[in-house]
Amino acid sequence: MSLAIKQISAADSFQSRHHFPDNRPLFGETHFIINPAAAAGRTEKRWLRLLSHLRKTGSGDFTYSLTAYPGQGYRIARLAVAHGCQLIGVMGGDGTIQEVVNGLFQHGQSLNPRVRLAILNSGTGQGLARSLGLPETPEEQLALIGRGAVRQIDLARVTFRGGDDRLHRRVFVNECQIGIGGRVVERLHGGAKRLGGFLAFGMTALRTALRYPAHSLDMVLDDTRPIRQSVLGVVIANGAVTGGGMRLTPLARLDDGWLDVLLIHSQSFFQRLRNFPKIYSGNHIHCPAFTYLRVKQITINGSAEVPIAADGEFLGHLPCTVTLLPKALSVIAPTEGEQS
Repeated sequence: MSLAIKQISAADSFQSRHHFPDNRPLFGETHFIINPAAAAGRTEKRWLRLLSHLRKTGSGDFTYSLTAYPGQGYRIARLAVAHGCQLIGVMGGDGTIQEVVNGLFQHGQSLNPRVRLAILNSGTGQGLARSLGLPETPEEQLALIGRGAVRQIDLARVTFRGGDDRLHRRVFVNECQIGIGGRVVERLHGGAKRLGGFLAFGMTALRTALRYPAHSLDMVLDDTRPIRQSVLGVVIANGAVTGGGMRLTPLARLDDGWLDVLLIHSQSFFQRLRNFPKIYSGNHIHCPAFTYLRVKQITINGSAEVPIAADGEFLGHLPCTVTLLPKALSVIAPTEGEQS
C-alpha cells in the first residue's frame, strides 16, 4: 500500500511501536529525517521548499520526521531500521548526519547492512558533502537519490571521555579533531554560524590558531611503540574536506580502508599566520610543521583539558581511541564523472 508523502510526528514514532491502527506501516521504505535547526535555522525553509516541489510534481513516496531536540535523529533512525526502512535520508549538517548514522549502528555493527543513506546537505560546514563530491544544492542532491550509485564507505569509532567523566563511544563519518580543531568547534556558536560555513569556520579557526597552546600527547599508531609529540592538534580523517572547505587531510578517501592522520606541530605566531591559508589548498602537508600519516587505529593520551570534536560536533576530552570500520556504510553518492 502506497504511503505517498506522510509526516511522522514524535508521538507517532514513540507511541505506535509497529503499525497504525489501520495496519499501515508506520515508516515507509524511504524515510527522511530533517533537522530544521541546521544552518542556523535555514534548513526548515529549504525542506518546505523541497516538500512543496515534490507535492506539486506528484513525485515521491516516503515518510519523514522533523527533529525537535538534539539526539532525536538517533532515536528516529533506530526506529526506522526496526520498522524495515530501506533508505534513510537525512537533511541537516555533518552533526545531524553523524547522529543519524549512529542510530544505524550498535557496538560498531550495522543494525541492517542493507539500509542505504541519502544525504540532503544543509549544514554550515558541509565537510562530508564535499568529501563525497555531492552537488551543492539540496534540490540537486534530491535528484541524485534516484540515479546515484550506492557507495560503500568507511566509518570510524571514537572512544572519548565525556562531560560525566565516563568513557563514551561514537561512530563518525568524516573527521575527528583533537586539540585545536576541537576547540574551534567548541567555540563555534550559533551566531557565528549565521555567517555561513567559510566565514564561520575560517574566522573562528584563525582566532584559535593564533593563540591555542601546544600540548604534549602520547600516541600509539596501530601496533607501534608509543610516541610523544608536542602538537597543537591532531586530525583523524576519513574524508578529505572538513568544515568550511578546509583540506586538512587532502589525500583521504572515504573508501580506501585507511584513516588519514595530520599532526599539527608547535609553531610560532608567524608560522601559524603563514601556514593557515595553506590548509584550504592542502599544501600545508608539504611543510615541516605538519606530519601526515595513515593508520587503522590510533590511541591518544594527554591532558584532560584537550578537547575532541567529530563531524563538527563537540564530544568531550582525552583520552581517546579511534578505530577504522571498513566498508561499514552504504551511501548514495555521485558516480566519478558526476562529482562536483
